[in-house]
Amino acid sequence: MMHLTETGYHAGRRLCLTSRDDGEPNAHAAYAPLNRAEFRATACPGCLRVWATEAYDDDDEMPEWVQAERAKD
Repeated sequence: MMHLTETGYHAGRRLCLTSRDDGEPNAHAAYAPLNRAEFRATACPGCLRVWATEAYDDDDEMPEWVQAERAKD
């Protein structure tokens, strides 16, 4: 499973906050190909959830998968 990580001051911290000691791969969320369903299918659901709920303001244009994830609330 591919985890998404932060960039900047907290670079490398997983969005789902799990430990990086498990040997699973990581990708910077800002640079990950999140527009590709094939990539999202291999990504951590917790990381995707955080990205969908935190990376966009309510009035931003959002990809359909982000809208669908936010609709779960």
